[in-house]
Amino acid sequence: MEQHFTAADVTIVTVSYNSADILLQMLRSVPAETPVVIVNNAGHDLKKLQKIAVDRAGTHIIDNKTNVGFGTACNRGVRAVQTEFVLMLHPDSQLNPETLKTLIAAAGRHKPDTAFNPRIEAAM
Repeated sequence: MEQHFTAADVTIVTVSYNSADILLQMLRSVPAETPVVIVNNAGHDLKKLQKIAVDRAGTHIIDNKTNVGFGTACNRGVRAVQTEFVLMLHPDSQLNPETLKTLIAAAGRHKPDTAFNPRIEAAM
């Protein structure tokens, strides 16, 4: 039986280091039903990140007391994911409206592959 996945089956994981202000732009591009994990990598804007999490349902903050580096922070965020898929997204990125749908479709076409990246386009 074929499974049908939606944007709710993808968790966005992002690492923030004093990125709360720019992170708001990224979150506006994420579908409301998509969970988000923000890893605060010892930035000084934790209160802003906490407000973001309160204002946007499905957003979870992991607060690193020390800056553990980008890769380790990503891994910590991924360990908190409970959905079928995860998308690592930089806080200064934005999703196109079809991004998650396209990635989910690619995962369905390319089983058993486990890692996919979207095409990255510069903003004009």
